[in-house]
Amino acid sequence: FQREYDNGCADRVINKINSLKDKGVIDKGSRVIFKPHPINHPDNINRIAKHIGDDVFVVPASIPFEFFIMAGIIPNNIIGVFSTLMLLVPKENIKYVIFDAKDHNEAMKNPMLLNLINNNLIEESKVFGWTD
Repeated sequence: FQREYDNGCADRVINKINSLKDKGVIDKGSRVIFKPHPINHPDNINRIAKHIGDDVFVVPASIPFEFFIMAGIIPNNIIGVFSTLMLLVPKENIKYVIFDAKDHNEAMKNPMLLNLINNNLIEESKVFGWTD
């Protein structure tokens, strides 16, 4: 995994966090649990956490989110980049899915995403791209 790529990913995530705050999707003063990807560099994990807000708990990257699901600890409002995690939690708990696409329209061209929507696993209204 290349550091330059990780830096770029972190930049996109930070831009999206700022956008979500501006839109009121992430409320000021919200308590946030941030689960980074295991391959993210610690510097980028810290950069992202700082942009989330003051009340953020960073889960160690080495702990899989599935651990919390097995323990019965499922957050009510999940905002995240699409991953298999989105298939393991009730769709009602998913507030905002960021698909690796420019925008919603581009994301909706992905056959896998269309299949997930058609099988009622993800709600189309909760799917966004990086620039939405």
